[in-house]
Amino acid sequence: MRGLGSPAKKSSYIKSLIRCMDATRPCRVQHAALRAIYEVRDELASITSSSMPEDINAELLDELSGALSTAMQNHDGGLDASRDLKYIHIIFAMTKNVEWCQRLTSHCHLQRCIDLVAVDTVIMHDWAVGFYLTVIIGRLYTVSNNNNIAFDSLPTQNHPWWTLIKNTWMHARYNVGNDDYINGITALVTATRSNIFSGEQPADVTNKVQEALDDLQRPDRQATFVESGVAQAAVEAAISSVKDLCDYLGRVEQPKTS
Repeated sequence: MRGLGSPAKKSSYIKSLIRCMDATRPCRVQHAALRAIYEVRDELASITSSSMPEDINAELLDELSGALSTAMQNHDGGLDASRDLKYIHIIFAMTKNVEWCQRLTSHCHLQRCIDLVAVDTVIMHDWAVGFYLTVIIGRLYTVSNNNNIAFDSLPTQNHPWWTLIKNTWMHARYNVGNDDYINGITALVTATRSNIFSGEQPADVTNKVQEALDDLQRPDRQATFVESGVAQAAVEAAISSVKDLCDYLGRVEQPKTS
């Protein structure tokens, strides 16, 4: 099937995917459904309340979000790189849409993604996937806070969360020309400032954020973004957001150096 199919079949196709991700279905069936959603993630992410296809409504999309969460919850504690990478790409696409952010937060996807930081070490070796996961967490964290939705924070100093944050900022320069990077900066800043991690922030995180800011401020870097189709205003907003983060991190560190 091409995409979600013809207008008359979109609803039935989504319903079949939901059934395939039911908690009672075998893992191979759930994985097949996840792969199918991965293939149509951008089409699903583009659906809003003002552009609902025929026979699709918010309730059906809520069910799909819940089914995705169930499929991931059934495998908590086990590493499956293929499954987890597809899930991260799916949720990254969906969180570009504020309506999907609300929906995903209601179905515990923030917790699913926080859990992946600890379980799935593949993100530590793929800076692009690490960026996607961090941006997802930042986007859903904002919605979670606004709606007072609880999640489990990460408790220990040596938790891989700060390794993920540091690596994401360290590899930021490789995102030159990528509008996903510019559009994700605000969420990356939010994730870095969040209280998802309850321990003390390592000093080298500040250094990596400053390096990313220095790189963003280079005229040739900004020109590359604009030439690739990123709006100049978006680039300037991203720079301002990272500057604010640097100021914040400087204030946080000040008591330790005085």
